[in-house]
Amino acid sequence: MEDILHSLRPILLNSIPTFCFLLFLVIYLRAMYFRPVARILKLRYDATEGAKKAAEESLRQAELRVAEYEEKLRAARNEIYAQQDKSLKAIEAEQASQLENVRREAEATITKAREELATEVEGAKKSLEAQSSEMADQIVSRILGGRAA
Repeated sequence: MEDILHSLRPILLNSIPTFCFLLFLVIYLRAMYFRPVARILKLRYDATEGAKKAAEESLRQAELRVAEYEEKLRAARNEIYAQQDKSLKAIEAEQASQLENVRREAEATITKAREELATEVEGAKKSLEAQSSEMADQIVSRILGGRAA
């Protein structure tokens, strides 16, 4: 066994510079290549993920704004409908009031016309009664006057 160790000794001593070179190469590549590449990949990932998150946030904000706009639009429509309904009721009330006034005026006119007609009828009756008495007297005098002659 000692012979084997003794024969491996020069090989191991000759491999020390190679081992040191490999160790140096690993450290150097890690510092000069892998870290910058990893940093760049991380930056790229962060940029793409950040852009995706920003896009998702923008989309969410847009959806919120659309919902808010629709809610305001719905509220404005409801307000307009309420105002229209209120205006229609006011117009209907005004028309009903005007119609009632016109009915009262028409009833007053009809009542006045009936009173005037009743007065005229009463006057006509009195006139006819007076004229009927005169006519009856004339008829009687003619009838009686015609027999006497």
